[in-house]
Amino acid sequence: MRQTHIQKLGSLFLFPVIVCCFAMPLHADGGMVFTRVIGESSSNPADSPNQRALIIHDGSSETLIVQIKYQGEPADFSWVIPVPNVPDPRAIQPAEDEIFDRLHSLTQPSVLVVESIRSGRGDSYEGGPDAQNLADPTPQLQVWEQLEIGPYVVTTLSASAEDTLINWLVQNGYQLPQSGRGIVESYIQKKWCFVAVKVNMMQKNADTSAKSLVPLAIRFKTEQIIFPLEISKISAAPWSEILLYVLSGHRVVSNYATKEIDANKLFNEIDSELKQNANSGMACSCKNPSSPGSFSYDYEAFFQRELNATHSPTFFIEYADYFYYGSIDEIAPYLAASNDYFITRFRTYLSPQQMEDVVFTADPQGDRALRLQMVYHYSTTNAPEKWFLGFTVIGLVLLPVYMVSEWRRKFSRKALLAILIILLMV
Repeated sequence: MRQTHIQKLGSLFLFPVIVCCFAMPLHADGGMVFTRVIGESSSNPADSPNQRALIIHDGSSETLIVQIKYQGEPADFSWVIPVPNVPDPRAIQPAEDEIFDRLHSLTQPSVLVVESIRSGRGDSYEGGPDAQNLADPTPQLQVWEQLEIGPYVVTTLSASAEDTLINWLVQNGYQLPQSGRGIVESYIQKKWCFVAVKVNMMQKNADTSAKSLVPLAIRFKTEQIIFPLEISKISAAPWSEILLYVLSGHRVVSNYATKEIDANKLFNEIDSELKQNANSGMACSCKNPSSPGSFSYDYEAFFQRELNATHSPTFFIEYADYFYYGSIDEIAPYLAASNDYFITRFRTYLSPQQMEDVVFTADPQGDRALRLQMVYHYSTTNAPEKWFLGFTVIGLVLLPVYMVSEWRRKFSRKALLAILIILLMV
């Protein structure tokens, strides 16, 4: 059957109209919108902290995954980690570097500014039981295990007298200044054990550069959630960035002064800067000179201002939320599948004099979430192109005519009426 002129015109416009309608997303206000990223925040890199650790506590045991920065000759590297009980030797192992990269991506405060260009009016913002004593050179010193683990030689030992432990460390190439003896003695008096770590020089290409130092995982029994920081006084830089992730049954706070990043203050500061940038018309690439163009927010500067405003050493909580088993594949082997976990991220800068062991307890205010990942949507107005508007109007007029013409050929009048009534109801 030959097509009528209306059917031919309908066929011509039907496909382009449908494509144009679906090519741009529709807002509830009827505007057609497309988006592009025009700005984001700058912050500390994942590997910037001098010390970073993941602490996983299941109620009776702790897995400590710790990484520190060190640059120098591998033979000079030594690392002593005090722990409350003898670690399980089967649970001392190198950990994946990606753990901290993935944690950083999950929890790092960030700002993403997205520009929306639409048809409309105005701009708007919208300790192990199987451990055995391998050597007992004196009644006051016990060497529990000596293991070659990845790039490290790891020795677990305990002592009842300061001199015996220090003599062992010196004899085995560990550097301990005179000023650190009192710190070691304080751990001995608490009956803590020590995990002594050196680079395995028998391995080829032994490397302890700041970016390749392999994290070490240690598991030990403890009722408290603890991070042994005081030992770092011995060799810490004048100021050290400390980044700690705590995975436990609840959101936690530390024995240091603990503050949560003020989300409202941060949001207001970003909003103010974004509006100032928009009003300046900087780097504008669209038709409306009030679009924000290029935007960058320095979150690290905000963090430093908040830290400088405190009057005592303070850990800031930058992220807190429930953590689901399997969220990060590299962490899953350390978790008990039957346990519920909450993750809290702590960060600060400390001088050596300010370093004490960090003890975490459940937050008395409960498991409150804090997520500082923000997306700002900035809307600008662009008038639609005249050709597009004219084409759309003609198509929308001819489309129902074409459809009715086709339906009349194939359906009875009653069926056509029923279809039209259903369409109107929809």
